[in-house]
Amino acid sequence: MQDIGRTEAYFVSFLQDIGAIYMMRYDSEHYAEHYLNAQLGLPLSGYLQEYEHYQTAHTFLGSVVARRWHLGDILAKSLLLHHGDSLQVIDEYDPKVAKMVALIQAANALVYDVFSDHYTTHEVKQTLHDAIAYLNLPENAIESAKAALQKWGQEPSLFLASH
Repeated sequence: MQDIGRTEAYFVSFLQDIGAIYMMRYDSEHYAEHYLNAQLGLPLSGYLQEYEHYQTAHTFLGSVVARRWHLGDILAKSLLLHHGDSLQVIDEYDPKVAKMVALIQAANALVYDVFSDHYTTHEVKQTLHDAIAYLNLPENAIESAKAALQKWGQEPSLFLASH
């Protein structure tokens, strides 16, 4: 990605669910189990369930946190839209945000595919397909990312991916 630096990509992927921490504090008994975990395999419909139940979502709270911490407009918008179902619509709004969202969605799908003990859902497959197409990634990039996850993803010194 020519216009997205490594640090910026890492930062947005690391902070993508910062709003979920606040949601878990609000509803410690149900949020993670019923809503956040559902989004691992159902990144779009699981997110909609969260929004419908709480009338807000971790994405909104994450965007507010990013703005309050003065982390920049691109990061705040990327956190807000990372469960968006149309990268083309996001691209019309802001192409760099769309690239960041596509990177988040591709990374989440790959982590789920490599580490989940469940089958890969249609939603995860479609999200990954859309992100790859949007970013115009070659197949060897995806295979390299999977190989890296398989090789280093279980290292105890590495932070586990959120989703």
